[in-house]
Amino acid sequence: MTAEEAAMLPQRAQAALAITLIALVGTCLGVFLPATASMPQPWGTLSAILGWTYFATWSWSFWPQILVNYQRKSVVGLSFDFVLLNLLGFLSYGAYCLALYLNEDVRREYRVRHFGQDNGVRLNDLIFALHASGATLIVVIQCFIYERGGQLLSRTCLAMAGGILAVCGALWAAARSPALHHFQDLDLIYVVGYIKVGITLAKYLPQALMNFRRKSTDGFAIVPVLCDITGSVLALGQQVLDAVAMDDPAILFGNSVKLAISLVSIAYDVILITQHYIMYPDARPFGGGDPGLPILAADSESHYGDSRRVSGDGDQGAKWIKGHSGDQERRPLVGSRGVHGH
Repeated sequence: MTAEEAAMLPQRAQAALAITLIALVGTCLGVFLPATASMPQPWGTLSAILGWTYFATWSWSFWPQILVNYQRKSVVGLSFDFVLLNLLGFLSYGAYCLALYLNEDVRREYRVRHFGQDNGVRLNDLIFALHASGATLIVVIQCFIYERGGQLLSRTCLAMAGGILAVCGALWAAARSPALHHFQDLDLIYVVGYIKVGITLAKYLPQALMNFRRKSTDGFAIVPVLCDITGSVLALGQQVLDAVAMDDPAILFGNSVKLAISLVSIAYDVILITQHYIMYPDARPFGGGDPGLPILAADSESHYGDSRRVSGDGDQGAKWIKGHSGDQERRPLVGSRGVHGH
């Protein structure tokens, strides 16, 4: 199905098709890829299905933005600060998953501290982190090569990014210092992982506050939020299932960063969904219609974009006005001010 054909489907049909595809991908990967050897069956396969379905759900949400940028040849309306922090967050999570899944020294340190119990990082966690880092890096490249309307990275964002890199560098040196032999690579990996948790905790807050101050969610795409909470519940469900199947509650905390990300995301998603559907339903145009992006169409604005709706003719009852400034001067990405989306 082409993007143009997908755009012609009603949004409910798009949602049904997207859910079906995500469930199919997650089930196939969970069934045909090797399950965790230490888990009894059928719990191991069910855990893998939950894990790969959350992977498919979360991973899908990256691509509408990439396709929109490619189609428009513009990133006007996309918050560069958000993109940079997102990249640092997913790179941190990728390093955390890589170390706990593949680095035998870190895995051994974990087992020593947890009475022989292995950590809870699964293959689907690692693949998601790598995919998320790669997809966000594609967006970063698009910010360099496409029209950006003079947007700059803010000093606050640059200071945060510099601080994160400085902390990671200092802790990496500490983990290799003979004078600090109690600080191990596992401690460094924990800090790197919780950088992602901190970024997740911070990045949702501006949108929730903006909705509260405006008493409206007009222009805010709810579809990625619905996708996010679905993936978060599935990720949390996988960890709970692993703990129940192994009869060991400690397993729930075997991947504490994933647990924290899931809980933080669910909490913020509940707030945003409540604002959209309960607190401010009448503040959206056309009787409370969803201003979010079409689910499958490439010709859409994502939750990063700065989009507005105006009345128009046709079956959809509204037209998208997309930010574009093709005649504006191209400027460096770094400067004194940042332009945020939404």
